[in-house]
Parts: sequence; structure tokens; C-alpha cells
Amino acid sequence: MKKLLLSAMLLSTIAFATIEGKQCTSKTSKNIQCKNTTIDSSGLCHYHNPNAEKTATPICSGTKKDGNPCGLKTTHESGKCHHHRN
Repeated sequence: MKKLLLSAMLLSTIAFATIEGKQCTSKTSKNIQCKNTTIDSSGLCHYHNPNAEKTATPICSGTKKDGNPCGLKTTHESGKCHHHRN
């Protein structure tokens, strides 16, 4: 029973590793193998794939105490960072 349980755990780990993705095939600027993973068939991560969709992160619309714009990036639906939300 223990061997069966151990083999089931091992198989689920192997299946998870293949679903998660493979290591990027590109090299960094220091000529080191990139450690990012990819699930794309190109074999490149989102940094090295020129066809990867680049999405802009909105900047907080709040103002700091000195009157300058906040400048922090946020993904919250309000358009404000955690400092400027109520």
C-alpha cells in the first residue's frame, strides 16, 4: 500500500512539472541560461519572446502629500494604489 501511495505521489509530481512549463531556451545578457519557465510552444519566456503580449500596468491616480502624482503601479480596479484607497 505504501509503494502504491508513493508511486501515485511521484506520478502527480511529474505530471505537474510538465504542465507548469519548461525552462526558457534563451540566454541572459550575461550569457547564462534563463531560469524562467514557459508554457508557449516557442520555448521562450515572456521576457525573451518578441511576440509575447505586453500589458501596461496603470499608474496610481492619487497624489502624494507634497502635491506630486503618486507614480506607483496598481492593478486595482479603482486605479489607485493601496496607499490611496479608502
